[in-house]
Parts: sequence; structure tokens; C-alpha cells
Amino acid sequence: MRILALETSTEYCSVALWRDGDCTSRCELVGQKHSEVLIEMLDGLLRDEGTTLRQLDGIAFGAGPGSFTGVRIACGVAQGLALGAGLPVAGVSTLLALAQAAGRDKVIAALDARMGEIYHAAYRKRAEEWVTVCEPGFCLPQAAPAVEGAGWFGTGSGFKMYEAVLDGRYAGQLAGMDRQAVPQAGAIAELAAVQFAAGQGVDAAQAVPVYLRDKVALKTSERERPVMPGLREMNPADVDAAERVEQRAHAHPWTRGNLADALDSGYLCRVMEQESAMLGYVVLMLAVDEAQLLNLTIAAEHQRKGLGRALLAETLNMARDRNMRRVLLEVRPSNIAALGLYRAAGFREIGLRRGYYQADNGREDAIVMECLL
Repeated sequence: MRILALETSTEYCSVALWRDGDCTSRCELVGQKHSEVLIEMLDGLLRDEGTTLRQLDGIAFGAGPGSFTGVRIACGVAQGLALGAGLPVAGVSTLLALAQAAGRDKVIAALDARMGEIYHAAYRKRAEEWVTVCEPGFCLPQAAPAVEGAGWFGTGSGFKMYEAVLDGRYAGQLAGMDRQAVPQAGAIAELAAVQFAAGQGVDAAQAVPVYLRDKVALKTSERERPVMPGLREMNPADVDAAERVEQRAHAHPWTRGNLADALDSGYLCRVMEQESAMLGYVVLMLAVDEAQLLNLTIAAEHQRKGLGRALLAETLNMARDRNMRRVLLEVRPSNIAALGLYRAAGFREIGLRRGYYQADNGREDAIVMECLL
């Protein structure tokens, strides 16, 4: 059996060719240039190994969790190659790949999810098969799921970024750590070989990445850093005023509970004010490398003064400062002013959610838009 594997969920890019148990792999530190180097790496590997796509039995990819853009690149390339060659595809968990490469039977895998959180899973090997002890998820390092017993091995960048916290969390249970480990295509290929042998490969069109959306809290340094004149962090005391602005500005406004939940969830919430009067506010949810603009509202009496444009521009700047790759949002087709604002700022339409919004006469669709940063 011959399997081609690729992995792009971190700053590393790796490819591997698995042939009946013999695996040849390559790995490079590429930062965010996966899309520029991946195909060349794959072509070079196949050429040097004297293998063509038609000779393969399947294509495997690191399905995540990890960088949102990275796992999409791996999935998309795997799909494209598989469709052209008529091959099945297998997506493999990056956390399980860490466990596979660790060479241990009890493994806690943790990847840095940025913004103070980790992707986490725990596995045990029994009769040469991996059993999931803790399902893949994201959490604060200090809230990492508990495991039973000792002799566990910690692996992945999560242990590098939060070594002291995780060492304390699993005090007396860790037999060792590999803080430098990253998911590798070689381990992806080994795990995929088992899937393909069991007939678990899927059609290329069914391949999907695993993306665990993040709710992030701002760091202390971010709270203390000034944002812009007239723009400050929202706090619980602002919720009543924000609710009043919301009710005057929208036919179907957010509730007080929605606003309070946004604050409690650690979303980036900012208030635009002048002489202590609230002019508007914005709510931005940050993920690994993308952001979701959940609410941008200007008080009805202050609209058509360029404040919405200014607040949106500053919101995009805040996303860039936090290394976001793009910003997503949903908007009603009937909200012509908002559509014009977003298009002028560089947003483009990428999809439609049917019946997404409540409307006076039933439901209204939502236009999905993105702005690449």
C-alpha cells in the first residue's frame, strides 16, 4: 500500500510517502507560506521516490485542530489531488499524530491555540490501537482535563508555552515531555494506513478539516494598552447603555443577556464614546487566526457621521494586531447601508445562510462576508 500524507496545521510544513511500512518524509519551517511550498514539496518527494499519483492507494492529511488556514490548505490540497487521481482520502487528528510520534503508550497531546488556550487530548495504546481517554477540545491550560494514574507523556507546543502550568496540573503523573514536538506527515501516514486498510477512506468530496472555534480572553497587556481616542474596553457597567443603543438602532436588537454573555465569554468588546456618552460599540470574537464580527452598532442619533466607518477600520486594525488572517460577518440583505459600509472596507460576499435572522414577516437570510487582512 502506498499513501501520500501532508500536514500544515502549524508553522511547519511536512509531507510523507508511506510504502508498506517504509516511510520517507520531509519537513520545513515555513511560517505562513504553506500554500507557496506545499505542492513543490509533494512533487519533489514523489519525483525522488519514483512514484506517481496514479500509483498511490490513498491521500492523508492533518485534519486539525490547528491553524484554521493551515488545516484548510491541507484539506484542500488533499481533495484536489485525490479528485484528479480518483483516490480515497483520510483526515487524521493532529493531536493523535502527536501521540503516534511520541513512541509512548500513554500520551497527553497539547498544542498552543494562542490567546492563552490549548488544544488538548489524551490517548492510551492498547493492543497496538489508540483509545481516546480525553476527546480533542480546547481549554485554558490550568483547566486541562484530568487523567488517571501516572506514567503519562506530555507532547506538543502546549507544553512549551505553558510548561509550568501543565506540569502543575499533572503533578506526579508525567513521566516526561517533548515540548518541541509538532504534528508530522509521517505520523499522519502511519495512522492513515490503518484507516485505509480497514476501508475507512472516504471520497475526496467528503473530506473536512477539524476546527475547534475558540473563545478568547484578552491578556492583561492588551487591556492596559490604549486603543484609540474615544474607544475603550467595554465593562459590565456599560451593558445597560449598550442595550438602549441597541434597541434604538435595530428592529431586532441584541438582548441585555446577549451583551452580558459577550463580555463573560471574553470577546473583544469596545465602546466608542464622547464626553461619557456612548456613540456605539463593537463585539469581535477572536479565533486561532480568524475573527468573527458579531456586532457593530452606532447609536441612531449619531449615524451618517462616518463613525461606523471609523469604528470598523479600528476593528480591522485590532484584528491585524492580534495576527488574524481574516474577519467574517453576517449581514441582512435588507441592510443596504451596512452592506455598503462593509464592501467599502474590503469585505466580499462568500456565502448565504438561509433563514438566519428573525424578521417581521418570518425569517430573513444572512449574507456571509469576509475581509482578508
